[in-house]
Amino acid sequence: MPLTNAELQTYFLLLTLLPEAIIENMLPPLVPYMVRTLSSDLTPNRLESEIGARAGLFMSAFYLPLLVMNVTWGLISDRIGRKPVLLLGLFVCGATTWILGINTTSFAVAVLCRFLAGTFGGNSAVAKGTLGELHSTDKGRSWAYALYGQIYAISGICGPLLGGFLVSAARAADAQGSPYFTAFAFVAALSVISFTVASKYLEEPVNGGTSKPTADVIREDSGVNIEDDVHERVAAKADKFTVLSWKVCLPILLYVLIAFCNMYWGTILPLLFSSKPELGGLGLSAMDTSFAISIRACSKLLSSIFLSQRVVSRLGPIGAYILGMLIIIPASFILALLHGLEGIPLWLGVAVSMAMFGFVESQVYLSTMMLISASVPPSFLGAAFGFSSTCAALVRTLAPPLSGIGWEMASTGGYGSWVAFVALQAIALLSILVALVGASGGVRAQVPRLRMPTKRRTETGALLVFMCLVPVCVAVFAEMLLRAYITRLIALVYLLYILQDKGHEEGARCSEWVRSWKVWEHLRDFFPISLRAEAILDPSKNYIFCYHPHGIVSMGAFSCFATEACKLSNALPGLNIRLLTLETNFKIPFWRDLLLALNVASVDKRSIQWVLGKPHAQPGDSVMIVPGGAAEALESQPNTNRLLIRTRKGFVRQALHHGASLVPVFGFGETDVWDQVLNPEGSCLRQVQTAFKNVASFSPVLFHGRGLFTRDFGMLPYRRPIVVVVGSPIDIPHLPDAPPEVVEKFHARYMEALKALYDRHKEELLPERHEDLLFL
Repeated sequence: MPLTNAELQTYFLLLTLLPEAIIENMLPPLVPYMVRTLSSDLTPNRLESEIGARAGLFMSAFYLPLLVMNVTWGLISDRIGRKPVLLLGLFVCGATTWILGINTTSFAVAVLCRFLAGTFGGNSAVAKGTLGELHSTDKGRSWAYALYGQIYAISGICGPLLGGFLVSAARAADAQGSPYFTAFAFVAALSVISFTVASKYLEEPVNGGTSKPTADVIREDSGVNIEDDVHERVAAKADKFTVLSWKVCLPILLYVLIAFCNMYWGTILPLLFSSKPELGGLGLSAMDTSFAISIRACSKLLSSIFLSQRVVSRLGPIGAYILGMLIIIPASFILALLHGLEGIPLWLGVAVSMAMFGFVESQVYLSTMMLISASVPPSFLGAAFGFSSTCAALVRTLAPPLSGIGWEMASTGGYGSWVAFVALQAIALLSILVALVGASGGVRAQVPRLRMPTKRRTETGALLVFMCLVPVCVAVFAEMLLRAYITRLIALVYLLYILQDKGHEEGARCSEWVRSWKVWEHLRDFFPISLRAEAILDPSKNYIFCYHPHGIVSMGAFSCFATEACKLSNALPGLNIRLLTLETNFKIPFWRDLLLALNVASVDKRSIQWVLGKPHAQPGDSVMIVPGGAAEALESQPNTNRLLIRTRKGFVRQALHHGASLVPVFGFGETDVWDQVLNPEGSCLRQVQTAFKNVASFSPVLFHGRGLFTRDFGMLPYRRPIVVVVGSPIDIPHLPDAPPEVVEKFHARYMEALKALYDRHKEELLPERHEDLLFL
């Protein structure tokens, strides 16, 4: 089948990118060795300590001018045409590469060459805009952008291998001058060839994929008057779009985040591969490093040919983007585990990780280019891709120094090579969250509110502190184990203390000072949460308070009963109420001690026996439990209240055993503060969640809410009120060995009291409910 004009022009266009693509892929594995060769002004010891910083500077020099020039060349190409800009970029690429090859001693000259190459390096952005003009359909753009990715993938294979081979051959032959001359001269020659072919055969495109017609053709062949054509062009330019709209900003932001990740691992991987094992590296030679990098390019090429378009068509651009960014985490984790390995295990790990990175590049870049091209009119594609490349150049300028710092921390700070990948994994997770915002809100997503009252910022900060406490506690303990001998010793002593401590089974260790911290009041006000009591409870009795529903995290129970934020001591004077939670929480270092200080204990028979049984029980001693537990969290959906209570009778048996009165407590709005991925009973997701809960004792709830700066999507809860209402007590006789029929009797009485409590307040507190209380 003969090629269409648009397809033929696509191949000529991509030829103009080939020299830049090859040099950009040839350089990274050679950078550590080039820096060592050109840094004649540094002593060997000082050189090794500054190798990361100089490598980062060299890599950043190309991207620093692109902060301005990408969008500049995009706008210029919109005005004067694509072809002149592309030819100028080719000329400068060839000239600077030639100078880089003949330079033998000056690191400053090498940096200057890369800076000049970046100044005139707008070909990539201009070419992407041109492809959007040549192909107006999703199918055509998908093919063109996939081919664009394949050019860079092929260059990623040939560039490192060609560079490593030519440099190694030059060194083996003891060639005079720079060992890098032959490699860079090849790229310079390729620039000349590309310049010659493009100047003769590349045509200036117009929307629709045809070459730009002359005035005579317009008059004679198409019958279109030039004056009418001018008016059409003016009208097209007048059809402006909002640059700062979410529809435009979202794909650009996603592109920027993958650009950071790509540049970060592009800088860190050669350092990891080339550094000595005693410095945290893998100790590979220049040829082996180039070969390892080329594995990524092979994977990128194969993914681009066989997988990328299929994945994008099946999952959509956003879904494909999320999948790709998710793979970054295990790919970088594998590399962090390779230190100390040799032979087949080492190369197996390298191959798997590099293959995963290659898939990520192919998948994510195709997704973002599809999103950007669909977000703007064709007449603005040059500016849009120029602006996106400018933003990407900013993070590409920042990424190498940050990766250099990360590598220095990993190699000389004694932290281990995993530290070098922490920033990469954090940005990957951030990218996924941003993409999820786009998937949920699209163009309807709200613009972040940057101007916010101090009180609301404080409330949000308190919530973040609460949500981050567990991971921070785990991270601090892990850091103590990995740090110096003294901190490791302290951590081990503390671990022994945790193993023998029974505080969570012995009524906790309440601290009124901790319960009265101001942060709990700010956390309360975020929703807000309030507490009501329908009756005054006799402080000479013991009680079992039962909180419903569980919700995702039981925020109402925590705020009202684990702290004094809602003035519990005023609402229920004379009572010492211990909130009971899963014993798993008391295995988390430091977090367990905070819970104990908040008067929280474990929800098991031993703990209840200690609080309510003799000889420890005192008048007013009580416990608060959540009968629905982790299983009920899976039922949590906004505007519904589904309680797992029909088969939950253990709390009634405990009340009978100790003669403690039962008190129903209902958190109106508890299920509204988070959304949950739909998981109906019998679905595959629910089966997996239930199986996990049976093993780990807690439910892997897939919840989401609002973002830190937006209201559309994120992990934070919504600002929706929770009103916790404490009902009237149900007197329970003291029957340590109550028969089943007695348990059933008081269980039915409790459900009736709970239903009555709900009915008394549902119209006031749940006016938008989708269904009434449902007992499961």
